[in-house]
Amino acid sequence: RRARAGARAAPGGARRPPWAGGGRAGGGPRRGPPISFQSRGWGGGEGGAEKPKPKQPDNEGVTITYNEFIGRLMRPESKDLAKLVRTFISSILGPNGDGSPPGRNQSVDYDFYGSHMLQRRCELFFKEMETKMSTHVSWKDLGEDG
Repeated sequence: RRARAGARAAPGGARRPPWAGGGRAGGGPRRGPPISFQSRGWGGGEGGAEKPKPKQPDNEGVTITYNEFIGRLMRPESKDLAKLVRTFISSILGPNGDGSPPGRNQSVDYDFYGSHMLQRRCELFFKEMETKMSTHVSWKDLGEDG
């Protein structure tokens, strides 16, 4: 039986995000340690220098740089959004960060899909994040151009 998008329940009855797709090949979800932005090298800091965006007029919201975006995402009040981002990226890259599925001895806390239906899953993920950020206490002041 097929459930409507956004209404699927994960094993144990928890709701799954709409971008998570259908089932996972190989059975139920795998469990493992959480993945952090710093452990993946996504924490900002090192790497190339980011060019700041030009400031927008006040009536169009606030513009932030990449490092400011990551800093805001790492705030305690943004942990729910950070978890969604980590889970989505991990569902694509897998535990090795190369797009390969988890091995038999690897345990992860997300469903791995790799590049299966990637365009559609990205569209759903971006739409969900836009909706969540537009009402989130740490993000709603930025407007659409932030």
